[in-house]
Amino acid sequence: MRIQLAPGFKNTGKNTIGKDVLAGLILMAVSIPISMGYAQIAGLPAVYGLYGSVFPILLFALFSSSPQFIFGVDAAPAALVGAALVNLDIQSESAQAMKVVPVITFMVAVWLLAFYIMKAGKLVSFISAPVMGGFITGICTTIILMQAPKLMGGTAGTGEFPELASHIGATLGKINVPSLVLGLVSGFFAVSLFATVFWALLYATDSLAVYDKTYLLKFFKEMKIFQFILDKIL
Repeated sequence: MRIQLAPGFKNTGKNTIGKDVLAGLILMAVSIPISMGYAQIAGLPAVYGLYGSVFPILLFALFSSSPQFIFGVDAAPAALVGAALVNLDIQSESAQAMKVVPVITFMVAVWLLAFYIMKAGKLVSFISAPVMGGFITGICTTIILMQAPKLMGGTAGTGEFPELASHIGATLGKINVPSLVLGLVSGFFAVSLFATVFWALLYATDSLAVYDKTYLLKFFKEMKIFQFILDKIL
């Protein structure tokens, strides 16, 4: 079996390399901070998010045959790993967590390999959109509840909804005002950057050809919070 390195780059030339590099820099500016936050959600030090947002993507790019791949640190696995640590009564970012998380990661890789061999990917087509929507909404809600205390100057919450709500209530009694103001301002700029980055990507690279640009433009225009940014750009 012949292994070809970087087959997805065969169509990359001098006419597209500049746009691809620009797109990569934009994505790096967005993905690295997010990945560091996901690492903390998974019970690991933030620096592991930096590792996870760089090295796996480089390896995937070398062996992937698609020039339009989406790969990186994701919120759902991070939240699930963090929940597993809570169920095992393991403190986040502890020495024990550093030993357990790699084992969990390895077992997930084994199952993914098994699913690939069994061609089980076709089963995803039987999962309805409401089920996927509910799963994603639950993950998003859990992450928000876990990180809300940090916005107020406290520590991240753990556990199920009763524990998370109790932790948020306890943090409300000792809010760090500078931390809250800084978090709200940073959140506003992060949302603005999100809209600006995606708009820039639409015109900076052909790598997003897999998406319908007309649909994305309509999506952002319908989001009123981004309207002032789009008005400036357009």
